Amino acid sequence: MEDLNKLINDGKKNAVIYHYLARAYEATNRLDKGIKFFEKSIETDSSYPKPYLGLALAKGEQGN
Repeated sequence: MEDLNKLINDGKKNAVIYHYLARAYEATNRLDKGIKFFEKSIETDSSYPKPYLGLALAKGEQGN
């Protein structure tokens, strides 16, 4: 997670990085942060399909 955050802080902001950061937060049961980054991934590139499924599954786990 630290490496992904560093990439973002260094200006390398893209949907793939946000998606993998979201997955990392989801894997550590920090669903709120995971959802935030799935949404950021979609906002960055709405044609990148992977975060849509991740977002749906994370919200399902949360009960939303």
